[in-house]
Amino acid sequence: MKSNVRLSILGIILSIVFVGCGASSIYNVMKSEIKQKVSKDKVFAAIKKAGYSKGWVVEKAKAGVAKAVLHYENSKAVVEIPHTSNSFSINHVSSVNLDHNKKEGTIHPKYNKWVQKLEKAINHELKSIANKK
Repeated sequence: MKSNVRLSILGIILSIVFVGCGASSIYNVMKSEIKQKVSKDKVFAAIKKAGYSKGWVVEKAKAGVAKAVLHYENSKAVVEIPHTSNSFSINHVSSVNLDHNKKEGTIHPKYNKWVQKLEKAINHELKSIANKK
């Protein structure tokens, strides 16, 4: 009897833990409008500075596209950030140990938090650059 109760309690605890670790839809930023007047080069500079502030390594992939990589513990996220003087996007490219399911478009929730923090930091840097004029 005691072992049945223990197994039931263990089952409840495990189900609560696994529900909290579920996958989320991949968060991509689609053409976030840049309200400030800044050049395309300053947009890249803002992306690079914002990325660095959040632990991302950002480099220029090609004209108008930055590539950002984040290593965290045993996980890795890679995004592309196409940008103009009017907008930027953040798109998932690849990931390691983040439970990415390409077919279902899902990923571990911590990836989405990282991208949301990156987006917020980029917007902050863009405002900061515009205020320096």
